Amino acid sequence: MRPVPTLALALAAALGAAQEGLPAGGGAKEIPPDALPGDLKDLDLRIVLSSASRTFTARATYRVATPAGKRSLFFAARKIAVNAVTLDGEPAAFFQEEGGIRVVIPEAGGDRTVVMAYESRPMAGVIPTIDAPTDRDRPLIHSDGTAEGVPYWLPLPSGPDDLATATVTVVVPKAWQAVATGAAVERKDEGYDRIGWVFRERTEFPVARLAFAAGPLTETVTGSTPPVSHWTVPALQRAADARYGSAARMVAYFSRYLDREAPFARLAFVTVPDGAVAIGTGAGMVLERDDRLDDGPGSLAEAVAAQWIRPSPNDPSTAALLVRVLRGLYLRETQGQEAFDADRLDESTVGPNYWRRVHRAVGDDRFR
Repeated sequence: MRPVPTLALALAAALGAAQEGLPAGGGAKEIPPDALPGDLKDLDLRIVLSSASRTFTARATYRVATPAGKRSLFFAARKIAVNAVTLDGEPAAFFQEEGGIRVVIPEAGGDRTVVMAYESRPMAGVIPTIDAPTDRDRPLIHSDGTAEGVPYWLPLPSGPDDLATATVTVVVPKAWQAVATGAAVERKDEGYDRIGWVFRERTEFPVARLAFAAGPLTETVTGSTPPVSHWTVPALQRAADARYGSAARMVAYFSRYLDREAPFARLAFVTVPDGAVAIGTGAGMVLERDDRLDDGPGSLAEAVAAQWIRPSPNDPSTAALLVRVLRGLYLRETQGQEAFDADRLDESTVGPNYWRRVHRAVGDDRFR
């Protein structure tokens, strides 16, 4: 294993300290068992989309470890109508409360399997353009790539930083394509002129960063280890090819610099209409508005670097700072020191104290 650069070590140490989540002073307080969240181990999600409706149906199967003494599981959810819940194969009592759904557990302790059937017509989290007058030639339904948006389309039984494996099946009309977090493993004929696209992420990841997109998209593969591709509508193919052509090189650079394998089975970039809002970076997916196709390589490098950096709920700004540092380092690698200096002096998007914080943390000499 090659030596890790000193700046990379400093970045990892800074991020690791932020993610520990240690309380400031004093000992740990005892928490009642029922106040503890369930620990999500695995998720199997099936979501059925329509080209003619904003409403979708879904079935989520959760394998959750529950602490002894816990008598219920809370699932964070917004604007979701739950039709049925089972616990270990038997009908379960559940009720809606502020901010989500609570499932009653008769006997606590150990791994439990919860299956939740629900439907939603989300006002956030999922963005449909199927009925937008300006986008009738490219109807899409996609998540917004933000952790805040996920509870509008997927009830979450644990904290935003919880890690789990996942299988996602996106059922769409046969004329559509679908992409989601994870490696593509299967396409299944669902009948009624529909097809199910199945994706599996075997490496644990923050499930609150799960993402998907579906519509009349075309995939272009630009890298193979790990797979890297971009998805867009035919009218934007040339611009997307120019925008994402260097993405595989960025993945290779950050893997080498941080001395860590890519934290995703496959990285997919999806171009969505410029009327979409709150587009972000999901696990193994980057969703960008088409008005960003002419942006320079810096913003793309930032989106790729974000795949390696897991934000801490205690200090999310540290993760953003580290991603920006990695962006600058990639620009130095590919365009030279002058491009790096220009990027770090541009404080239009990071605030006046940005580089002062970086310099205090790792020292100015490590940038040369």
